[in-house]
Amino acid sequence: MPDNSDKAPGDERDDDIFAVRVRVRKAQIDELLSRGGLDYGDHPHLSEGPEGIGQLGLFVSRAQIDDLRGDGYEVEITSNQSARLRERLEEVGQGDRFEGGRIPPRGLGRKIGGRGPRGQQPPPSPGPDDEPEPLS
Repeated sequence: MPDNSDKAPGDERDDDIFAVRVRVRKAQIDELLSRGGLDYGDHPHLSEGPEGIGQLGLFVSRAQIDDLRGDGYEVEITSNQSARLRERLEEVGQGDRFEGGRIPPRGLGRKIGGRGPRGQQPPPSPGPDDEPEPLS
């Protein structure tokens, strides 16, 4: 799905990374992946299409997009990942939400160290000979 954000093109920065889909034939996949410097995530994601043509998902810079297009690859930009990151980081709160320890944390989890009431100790770490306690 192409990037349909209504952000002005001026929001793009020189070092932005884009999620793209590159249209490739099966014979081109190995050559493309062996180039080096192309980020395909944890493993290459290829959406196979008719006639042996598919789309390979990559994370690349604007310069890499231009290089791929210059080599004859059809590249579809699906999103500007860097711009999405900047937007999401704006949602992160600022300041000390616990007001210097005056407000206790809430939710799941437990405190296992750090500044707590006097005498509070973290639970002992299991040793190599310790077995997990049975579930009842």
